[in-house]
Amino acid sequence: MVAALVLGVVCTGLALIMFFRLIIALGPSRSGLVGLLIPVFAVIWGLLWLGETLTLGMLFSGALILLGTALASNLLGK
Repeated sequence: MVAALVLGVVCTGLALIMFFRLIIALGPSRSGLVGLLIPVFAVIWGLLWLGETLTLGMLFSGALILLGTALASNLLGK
């Protein structure tokens, strides 16, 4: 129970510190784009650790997410 609590507090705390530093460095609009990358990383981790299969739809969706994030990042940066 203690190990789970420590893992939860440390991982969450570290992630929040990293995110707040990202907000300071890039601003809130561009930092919010990080949330759009969650599905891409979920597919990657599923492929690597769970042995899931990659479909054409996953590739297409991931490409759209990355393209949209890149476009939004460039538009917000100007």
